[in-house]
Amino acid sequence: MPTLRIFSTCTIFVLMAGAVLGLARLAHASAAPADMGASPPVMEMKESPEGASRAKRPSEPSTAKLTLRYGILTAVPLSVMIYGKELWKWGERGGWRWGNEGGFGRNTDHGGADKLGHAFTMYTLTRGTTRILEFTGLDHNTALLYGTLMGAGIGIGVEVGDAYTGKYGFAYEDLVADLSGVALGVLLETQPVLDSLMGFSIEYFPTRSFREASSRSWLEFEADTGGFSYMFNFRLAGLHNVGLILPRPLDFFTADLGYFTRGFSSFDEARQINERIRYWFVGASLNMPEIIAALSGPSSGSRFFQDFFSYLHLPLGVKGSAAID
Repeated sequence: MPTLRIFSTCTIFVLMAGAVLGLARLAHASAAPADMGASPPVMEMKESPEGASRAKRPSEPSTAKLTLRYGILTAVPLSVMIYGKELWKWGERGGWRWGNEGGFGRNTDHGGADKLGHAFTMYTLTRGTTRILEFTGLDHNTALLYGTLMGAGIGIGVEVGDAYTGKYGFAYEDLVADLSGVALGVLLETQPVLDSLMGFSIEYFPTRSFREASSRSWLEFEADTGGFSYMFNFRLAGLHNVGLILPRPLDFFTADLGYFTRGFSSFDEARQINERIRYWFVGASLNMPEIIAALSGPSSGSRFFQDFFSYLHLPLGVKGSAAID
């Protein structure tokens, strides 16, 4: 599956979910606990290990919340179905076709970056759907069930649709990546302490090939695969939840472990860059959600940005990388 499709889906859903949750939190900021600034602020429901601080939900959701709930549950799958049929040409082939994309090999189309894109998209879809449905009045377990079905269902559905195209085919590697992202989302949703300690995020900085491309639009950044880095962020602030109290300044940093590629994109090919390299890296960076919470306080609309930057990692730190090839 083209990486462009994966990054487009991911970007659109993150922005959509972030906007909805941001408006919700602006309206309900006063419900946040007073001590949130001293604990990892990444997810609203994770303000204490037991989740005791979760706001009580009205017994009868408003019409607006019900509209949002059923709108999300129907609009996302329907949009993917229409998009797949019209642009990805689902159904153009009468019989089933298997795809073989490989995993993270050097000779694959994207060096595995597309697989991490799959995982991150479904991770975000699962958690974002859960969070939105919680806001509409569902209890956490029910919301998580729907979020899980949404992530897994979209992942399976896309691969089945691809099986009936002449170009893609059903790629089990993509499905494994999809379900891995869903599983990670479920794990962190059900383990608040672990969620406070780690996250899965994406970082983007345009590559030279993309910046210097003569015929490109900035809207094509999704195809600039070498500009994306995927990483696990280990939050020092989360150590408070396991009884390890570090000096307060250390709460504003994360330790990162990630992966990126160079030389696999169409922009690299246009510049006749034939060397394909895969990298892993370790680094340290600023914990933006924690910084925002400390600067703005727990009762402000800035909690939207705390959630947003738990998914979108800003390149504010240092990293050391090593080539795998």
